[in-house]
Amino acid sequence: MLELSYGNSNYLAYFQAILAVVRIGGIFFYRALSSSLREKVGGHFLVFPLVLFALAELFASQAQSFWSFIPVYGLAVFALGWHFPLRDAFINSLIPESMRATLLSFDSMVMSFGSALILLALGGAPLNLRLLWIVGAVMLSLSSFALWRSHSRMGER
Repeated sequence: MLELSYGNSNYLAYFQAILAVVRIGGIFFYRALSSSLREKVGGHFLVFPLVLFALAELFASQAQSFWSFIPVYGLAVFALGWHFPLRDAFINSLIPESMRATLLSFDSMVMSFGSALILLALGGAPLNLRLLWIVGAVMLSLSSFALWRSHSRMGER
């Protein structure tokens, strides 16, 4: 079972260390791609990591072993290594240069604030970890659809 309780907290340390290395690998992978290939795959390369992450969270809701979970979830985190640079480039293409730093900082603050609100809302509730993985997968699916639609609409212009 994928629960952190007394006695298996080492998994959290393994989890964080593995995912940090995997994410760096994704960043290096993205940097190694030629710019022509990045442009060719465009929006699909931007949305794919979110879809992959949603599938990984669905898998996580059913996984019974940490070591079967980590390769699937790690692959999704690897893909985030190129998702965030592409997402920031997409956002930058929409924002006038004089406002970019401010709006990217605002974006980061809104994400942190949203996470804090969710944690406060869940703070007193007994947590069903499997249900939270499923909710995360649904939200990622909706986000990937919205991002895909906004990116494809930008291409129409």
